[in-house]
Amino acid sequence: MALHLKSMRKSPFSAAPTMAGFIWQLRSLLLYLLKQEELDAAVSLETLDDIVVSSGSGHVIAAIQTKHSWSEDLLTAHSVELWKTLRVWIYLLTRQHLSADSTLVLSTTARVGPDLREFVDDPKLKTNIDKVRQRLDAISKTSENKESAAAISDWRRLKTSEREFLVNRIRIQEAQPRLAEVDETIEKRLLRHTVRPQAVRLFRESLVGWFEGIVATRLSSGGCKITVDEVVGKLAELLSLQAPAALCSTQGEAEYPPLDEERSSDPPYLRQLELLDASEEHLVNAIAMLHRARAERDIWRQTRPNAAGELQSYDSDLKAKWRTIRLGALRAKPADASALVECGWTIHGECMNYHGNISGMLVPPVHVANGTYYILTNEPSNAPHAGWHPDYLNQLSSTKKED
Repeated sequence: MALHLKSMRKSPFSAAPTMAGFIWQLRSLLLYLLKQEELDAAVSLETLDDIVVSSGSGHVIAAIQTKHSWSEDLLTAHSVELWKTLRVWIYLLTRQHLSADSTLVLSTTARVGPDLREFVDDPKLKTNIDKVRQRLDAISKTSENKESAAAISDWRRLKTSEREFLVNRIRIQEAQPRLAEVDETIEKRLLRHTVRPQAVRLFRESLVGWFEGIVATRLSSGGCKITVDEVVGKLAELLSLQAPAALCSTQGEAEYPPLDEERSSDPPYLRQLELLDASEEHLVNAIAMLHRARAERDIWRQTRPNAAGELQSYDSDLKAKWRTIRLGALRAKPADASALVECGWTIHGECMNYHGNISGMLVPPVHVANGTYYILTNEPSNAPHAGWHPDYLNQLSSTKKED
């Protein structure tokens, strides 16, 4: 069995999800994997618009559409999101990907209105499902909503038997945990895997960082596969590294050079922030974080037996997290210079909120975690490992030539 999460190469009739929706889809998929018991089940991620569980022959076992919303609006038979979802399923039907065993699932944070309750409540009576089909038929004849027009047109081209085929396979999961709540759901699942309550937040952050890093790295090649066995293996690894302690911080108040002195060497990490029109206060803070992180990391190299390998792994984790955040932020396709700067601040802010861990121990969050990100945006000087501005490599190159 394979699971496809559709996103980056989206179909011509699908809309790009918001940043929150993008992250929610990944978290929902991780939660799905944590609940699976078959170790040989595989997850193939090709895009990020819907999740498709398919058999080896290519027929769909379950097509799962995920819809994240901040609003409290009801999902009804008139909703644009419903019709856009129906259009995806019509596409699968007309290309003969669906069979009698296929299930079509709409997983949404919204509540479902009374005219769609038949898709939520079990068991379902055939007469009730027929009423829903007739309701959708009636809407397709009278609706003037331009956003739903293409989907409604596709619906009307179907035969009555094909419409009945679709509605008999639809299930709606309503009021699913929103982005702010889904992490709590993951933590509850992890507690069942014997993760200590005092370590569950750090454990969840480590697992999510690893998972999103794999997605970002493997998607760069056009598609990827993640097995349940991989997730179980990572759980076992993290469980073996559980430690309630945090790394000792000794350089949180270490001295750092003044802004003018640091600027004189024209380091890439300051130029990166200047691309975002950062204030002098922000630049001074970045200098402090970078120099204190370097000092702390040097101490660890001298005192921890496997510090070199640990720091290399930690840097890889931060880079993978940056790639995931950047991938999501760029989906909005900023159109002008101000939008590019805003996008850069979004990437910067998300990265600064991610701390990660070393061998299961919490990293000093401010000067080491944040400072390490500034190190990654500073080295190597000709092409830093990470950047805030969406076009940071070209921008750094052009500003260097001007200088």
